[in-house]
Amino acid sequence: MQKIKLYLFIIREILVNYIGYKLKIRSLFQRSNINNMSRSLEVDIYDKGIKHVKNINKHIEKYSLDIKHKGVFLEMGPGGSLLHGIHKILEGWINYIGIDAFPSQVWSEYPQLLYKELLTASPENLQEKIKETIHSSMQQKGPLFYFGEHGLDNEDFMEKYKEGSIDFIYSWGVLEHIEDPYEVFKKNYSLLSDNGYILHVIDPHPHIWDRFKEPYIFLTIPKWVWDLMYKGRGFINRIRASSYEKWALQAGFKVISNEKEVSKFNLDKFKDKICSSIKYEDTTDLKTDRLYLLLQK
Repeated sequence: MQKIKLYLFIIREILVNYIGYKLKIRSLFQRSNINNMSRSLEVDIYDKGIKHVKNINKHIEKYSLDIKHKGVFLEMGPGGSLLHGIHKILEGWINYIGIDAFPSQVWSEYPQLLYKELLTASPENLQEKIKETIHSSMQQKGPLFYFGEHGLDNEDFMEKYKEGSIDFIYSWGVLEHIEDPYEVFKKNYSLLSDNGYILHVIDPHPHIWDRFKEPYIFLTIPKWVWDLMYKGRGFINRIRASSYEKWALQAGFKVISNEKEVSKFNLDKFKDKICSSIKYEDTTDLKTDRLYLLLQK
């Protein structure tokens, strides 16, 4: 029964990739124009804003980061809104940049509801600054700037932000969706100012494969089948945590911390079936579900 379920799921994912993504049918639906949102105000207020503020501040305090200049903060993959960007301006950053590989309507009706919720929940002395930030940024005057296509390769972004112009780079749940993360680390290094910091939260966990009783079966799928399901779609790349750390070092970064969340799942029955293209150091590396990679130039 499990094998039948697996085969049907593989067929479904191949069809989704070719019909929804390759033929661009997905783009016809309005929902696809606001990415990675739950559509619950309570959930998204936390998930698109507060969660990131707490995560970054926790790392700053724990590792005594010396952020001398709050100039330009870059977030890779803000996910449907610039809510976190408003938080960053309130924290004293001069500019916030959000970049996506696929465009999201960050000034449309639903994201505006999130901004309004933040506005009404903020102290009166901050409300005018929030209003000015939103109004000016909607007119593309900043301090929030959004580049919604091609990620770090966006031509407008590359024209405006040169080497050494970014003071902090952040992402949550992004690098595991990129086919060549090493290129990202190299571009990050080039963009970052001297002594600037990066915090990448990387999620190598099984993602939607958790619908299976044994979700880590996703590591056993042959590469050619995996490519049929996901190549060009921006789905998880199956790269394990050790490779991200290695590439960060090769790009020139100092690794300040590499905290990990490790699954308790038993992989004994899968260890001999892991796809040969997947590189890993040990069982812990295979089962790392989340990596908090804090780097300094």
